Amino acid sequence: MHEKRIMHRDLKPANIFIDSNNDLKVGDLGLSRQLSSQTIEAYSRVGTPLYMSPEVLKGLGYDWKSDVWSLGCIAYELIMLRSPFRADDKEELNLYKLFQRITKGEYPPLNERYSGELRGVVTGMLTLEAEQRLEIS
Repeated sequence: MHEKRIMHRDLKPANIFIDSNNDLKVGDLGLSRQLSSQTIEAYSRVGTPLYMSPEVLKGLGYDWKSDVWSLGCIAYELIMLRSPFRADDKEELNLYKLFQRITKGEYPPLNERYSGELRGVVTGMLTLEAEQRLEIS
């Protein structure tokens, strides 16, 4: 999608499917946006709060690295069995606290039992500064 200049803008577990061949498919492109060759950023605040990047929450311009952030949230959740920015399952979801955690990059570190390479990839995807965040490739 990124090679075709399309940002998904709402990547989350509910939008990732496994088909009968065990291939992953990305669905629900209702919030996606194709950028022209002249456009380098989007500004709309769209998506699901738990997976929104800091730049989206701050109302700054954003690009494909925002999707990388969302994928980092999903990877973290697959590894730790919880969202990186939700304090715990018993806490009532408070958007203000959630946005504060995301914009400060406050989340529990990945468990040391996982490889340094895996922890490094997820941490690289959840880097606050979009310019420093890993590329999708």
